[in-house]
Amino acid sequence: MAAIVARVKPGTRAEVAPNRGARLEPSAVTRSYCLAAFCLLTISLLASGASAQITQPLMPLLPNPSLITAPTAPAGAPRQTAPGETVVSRARPEYDPTGLRFGDFFWYPRAEIDEGYNSNIFATTTGPTYDLITNVLPSFDLLSIFPRSSLNLHANAWQQIYADHPAQNTQDGTIAVDGTLAVSGGSSLFGNAQVAHQHISYGSPNSPGNIAQPVTYWS
Repeated sequence: MAAIVARVKPGTRAEVAPNRGARLEPSAVTRSYCLAAFCLLTISLLASGASAQITQPLMPLLPNPSLITAPTAPAGAPRQTAPGETVVSRARPEYDPTGLRFGDFFWYPRAEIDEGYNSNIFATTTGPTYDLITNVLPSFDLLSIFPRSSLNLHANAWQQIYADHPAQNTQDGTIAVDGTLAVSGGSSLFGNAQVAHQHISYGSPNSPGNIAQPVTYWS
């Protein structure tokens, strides 16, 4: 804070205006205001200079972090096609279903329907009989995901439906179970069992002659 002091030399007189106090000469007042403004400007510049002075250069701004992307599988060698393998029969692991989870098991159901034509359903040398046959093939696999041991269940069915000869319809099916029991770190016990209901088709060497319906059996 600056103070302004006006001094009057001896022998001079300060004019006093009524009810306004002492009045200085215009030249003295101008010099006093200039001095006061210079002092205030100097103080403000010093304060602002001390607070705004930068002693070290600014650090460069860090780049924006890149977006996280999913890992990509390494490009492997193309799979070799086995002799006689077709587009329909070859494996496609990238398109395999993930299955339905039930606790510690994964269930993989499947179903297939085919239509076929047989020009000689009785496999005779004379007077062949033709028919349209619908094949229904449902199946499933129930696979365990235990840490060490395993228990799996497999089932499939094959039903043949004749359009004009329903007496020749057949129903085959298979149920199989397998599993492993871990004994130690490097040894385990394995076991499997299977039950199947099958039939003997016409024209097979094991088919008896002059039969009215297909022969079915259990194994």
